[in-house]
Amino acid sequence: TSTVSKIFGELKRSQEVFLEEFNNTYIDEFPPSWITLEVCSFGNLSWVYSIIKPGMTKRNIAKTYGLNDKVFQSWLHSIVYLRNTCAHHSRLWNKKLAIKAEFPKKTKYPWIVNFETIDSRTEEPSFIKNRTYFAICMIQYLLQSINPNNTFLEKLNNLFDKYPIIDKNALGFTKNWENEPMWVQSKLANEKAKIKKKGFRYYVRN
Repeated sequence: TSTVSKIFGELKRSQEVFLEEFNNTYIDEFPPSWITLEVCSFGNLSWVYSIIKPGMTKRNIAKTYGLNDKVFQSWLHSIVYLRNTCAHHSRLWNKKLAIKAEFPKKTKYPWIVNFETIDSRTEEPSFIKNRTYFAICMIQYLLQSINPNNTFLEKLNNLFDKYPIIDKNALGFTKNWENEPMWVQSKLANEKAKIKKKGFRYYVRN
């Protein structure tokens, strides 16, 4: 199938040491999934998930991230689109994304509650479903499900500090977005991690 061909092509192109060790040790054409998925592109991972038959397996994968399978699949597809937009140096600012992700009705981890922003030019309300901000929220949500101490928010704010002329509203950022549960949780986790790291350095020095 085309899916197998794509994955096989990525295995052939990969120069990962663990894959080389596998090929030197075993005669199997394909390594186990935990090795294979390590070298798959995000686009292929999204495609593989999309062709899994609806059922327990698909639901359990999505459940790991605190989402239902329909929402999780749409998020993967949307992030692939976002990645391709960036890879081709296309504009994200003040852009309506062609791929719209699903709104989750229930999440396992902190999420956002405001899905509406005000257009700075027309003063009209608009939903953020097809805006860059919503894609950024998806990325942060998935990151916190994997690593609650991630520094995505810190890097995001550093970027805005570096380019203060950027109008966040044109990216779809909502009013007082940093007060949303997900971003507040991220900030608290970062502060705790810094305190812990600082304490560890003090312990080592003394």
